[in-house]
Amino acid sequence: MVGSSEGLTVDHTVLSPRNGAYGQSTGDRHYRQTTIEILPDDALLEIFDLYRLHAMQVAHGRPWKWKCLVHVCRRWRRIISHSPLRLDLQIIIKSGAPMRSILDSWPRLPIVIRYNGGRNPRLKAVNNIIVALRHQDRVREIDLAVTNSALGSMV
Repeated sequence: MVGSSEGLTVDHTVLSPRNGAYGQSTGDRHYRQTTIEILPDDALLEIFDLYRLHAMQVAHGRPWKWKCLVHVCRRWRRIISHSPLRLDLQIIIKSGAPMRSILDSWPRLPIVIRYNGGRNPRLKAVNNIIVALRHQDRVREIDLAVTNSALGSMV
């Protein structure tokens, strides 16, 4: 806040993912908007970490969905991919997704396997689990809900 002879002038910086900066003035208040690109990488990393902590709290400890952030821009992808430990990055394996291409397209991150197949697991889901288990040095957690016979077909 900056005082002036005409009254109080308020100067806010609003972060916006839009390109370019623009200003707006209303009465005695002056607003300045700028893009998020002015923030240094360390500040963005701190924001991402706070977002992660909040997302995990809301999701009751389940892993956060970091992939949406890496699709924003190359810079965000670089910042996130260079901080896998701090941001607790992991690849969640569920049924249905093509595991080979997912594991090949992302960096070597820890893997979490989650599957609730019941009595008749689908062949594609079983194959995905087998593909993920071949990366045993990366498997962090396994949560399977299957019958003994279905488990036998996986091992």
